[in-house]
Amino acid sequence: MILQGIDCTDGSGEWDYLCRASFAPKPAVGLHGIVPPHRLGVHIIGEFQGKTLFGFVPFPDEAGPVPTMDQIKALQRKKSAQVESANDRARLAPPQ
Repeated sequence: MILQGIDCTDGSGEWDYLCRASFAPKPAVGLHGIVPPHRLGVHIIGEFQGKTLFGFVPFPDEAGPVPTMDQIKALQRKKSAQVESANDRARLAPPQ
């Protein structure tokens, strides 16, 4: 995916900015049905050599209320646990 553009507004809650990103498929690859998250929460994480550093987090959906950082972290932990559980099941499954 190639980032085509990003539009941001002032943030709310813990987010310095709320953004909407637009993507285009890489010409040789195509989308293949994968649609990346487009809503992003952005926060300033510091400065380096006089330049502002930003951190961003994709939101889990395109609509609904803006999630807090704690809600995002809880969702990431849940997804990580699901992946780990699937990996454990795959390791324990009898060979075919």
